[in-house]
Amino acid sequence: MRPDPRTGEGLSRAAAFLIVASLTLVGAALRIATIDTRGFWLDETTSVRQASWGIAQMLEKMAGNVHPPLFHTLLHYWIVYFGRSEVAVRGFPIVWGIVAIPLMYWVARDIYDRRVGAIAAAMVAISPFLIWYAQEARMYTMVLVFALLSTGALWKGLRRRGFGWWVLYALATSAGLMTQYFFAFLVLGQGVYVLFAHARGRMHAEDPAGEPRPRSTPPLGAVRRLPEVAAWVGALLVAMVPLAWWLPKVIAHRELLRGATGAFNYGGEPPVIGAHFNQLILVPVESLFGFHSEAITRDLVAMWPLLITLVFVSAGFARHVSPRTRYLIAGGVGGALAITLLGSWQPIVLEARYYTAVGVCVVILAARAVAEMRTSARWATAAVLVVVAAAAWTDQSFDPSSVVKWENREAMALVAARYQQGDTILLLPNFVTSIPEYYLPPDAYAAVRAVPLYGAKGRPRNSPAQLAQDLVRQVGISRRVWVVATWQETPRIALDRTLVTRWLTAESYVLKQDRKFRRIRVTLYEVGTQRGFFLNPVVRP
Repeated sequence: MRPDPRTGEGLSRAAAFLIVASLTLVGAALRIATIDTRGFWLDETTSVRQASWGIAQMLEKMAGNVHPPLFHTLLHYWIVYFGRSEVAVRGFPIVWGIVAIPLMYWVARDIYDRRVGAIAAAMVAISPFLIWYAQEARMYTMVLVFALLSTGALWKGLRRRGFGWWVLYALATSAGLMTQYFFAFLVLGQGVYVLFAHARGRMHAEDPAGEPRPRSTPPLGAVRRLPEVAAWVGALLVAMVPLAWWLPKVIAHRELLRGATGAFNYGGEPPVIGAHFNQLILVPVESLFGFHSEAITRDLVAMWPLLITLVFVSAGFARHVSPRTRYLIAGGVGGALAITLLGSWQPIVLEARYYTAVGVCVVILAARAVAEMRTSARWATAAVLVVVAAAAWTDQSFDPSSVVKWENREAMALVAARYQQGDTILLLPNFVTSIPEYYLPPDAYAAVRAVPLYGAKGRPRNSPAQLAQDLVRQVGISRRVWVVATWQETPRIALDRTLVTRWLTAESYVLKQDRKFRRIRVTLYEVGTQRGFFLNPVVRP
């Protein structure tokens, strides 16, 4: 007799509970143990800055930001109660990351069975990638939770399991869309499944015997004939209400749309249609192994033929493509393909974090592939995954040369310790002011001057002559000038630093200290004897 697939082939409810509880504790320990092994990077200090505004001010300013405001709104209240320290702020995403572990079990169990649920929960618990983003003061673990709720509630709703599931679907989907715009790609994949795969299967099943069945089902016909499809449309319309209120505010900030034809950040490259193969391969590499040094990352990317082979091998474990699997393929693979298509134009979106929502379905599919293996192969695969995850987590947590680690905390500590009244702090590029705002004391932050400035038409004043003119006003009569430069891997920003240091040298400033940190460089110049203290500096383009 074939085991009931809904019971997980012998995995009892009590055993499943103990396994998931243990995985949740392990996942929590992994996330909390290394919460303070790195300082904030730019996006995190930006989150703290935005969440520290009043709610009205935040909503006004977030309309010109690349993310919707729900995460920052909730973080605002978290900071009110728990403070602005790095550990306190990171506690917020960690809570969401821990909640995602049992939630993944619930969704995967309901779609497949208990064994698949336990395997999927284990993948979330020990994933170096998800551990990293659970420790980052950004919205990605919130997106993960809302994606799980949306995916699970929709599946239950389609099984005609009650009005409450459609309410949950509307709330989770609305929250996801108001947390990150990339959540829309998961909703897009869900829509493809509901209107085509699900509707076609249901309508064909209800056709009277002997009647000809249509080759395709128009979506409008499915809405009229199938109550669960109509319920999905209604729930989706409800979910879109907050977004309909928010999007007109975003569209009013036309500069936010500049990424469609230009670079998102100062010094970046404009979008170009192309395959962007290395960036695309980096998405599954980071999703599987987390973040490491440049050398290790290059070696992992070079393994792309093995990754593709594993995809085909895993697909072979699926005995047939069931409606459950079609549901996950539409939401996960379909949504990922849509993001990748967008990335062929704007490669900045080809980062693993933007695939978080659609990645929920991919994780469940991977867990299903493992569950379909023979017992010996399943245990061998589990052992390999645990060893690889442990090694990746250790290296990711404690290797200071990771490509995504910034030593902003250490660099700003140096500036704060040696800052003197009357110093000027030149900061490059001009969009990283949230870093010194978070780390420096108020008097030191008041001395920060962003470089370059912008002209009346919104264009950067970054020619040698323009920089010199602005530096005269920014530096004034300061005897000591700090140059704090990040993003030096970007040619335009590196050139700006070169022009600034040349100007200081020409103005008889002498280099006193030059310290390179990870992803940030701090240089101190002091006035020499040839530069009069009360004289205006000579402008030298």
